[in-house]
Amino acid sequence: MENLNTTLQQISDLLKTVEIAILIVAVALSILLIGEFFLKISESWCLRVSDFTHFHYGTHRID
Repeated sequence: MENLNTTLQQISDLLKTVEIAILIVAVALSILLIGEFFLKISESWCLRVSDFTHFHYGTHRID
């Protein structure tokens, strides 16, 4: 019976370790996705400012 308790305790510890690892991966992926989102917003904003600047200074061409 003591051997069974030891085995169950080891399995419990292993599951806690796996749970922490999954949590770390989830947080890292969340940070990555948020970074991608803000990068796309930043690129979009820069393109809009660039288009406005070209139009304002008369370098905007319509083909």
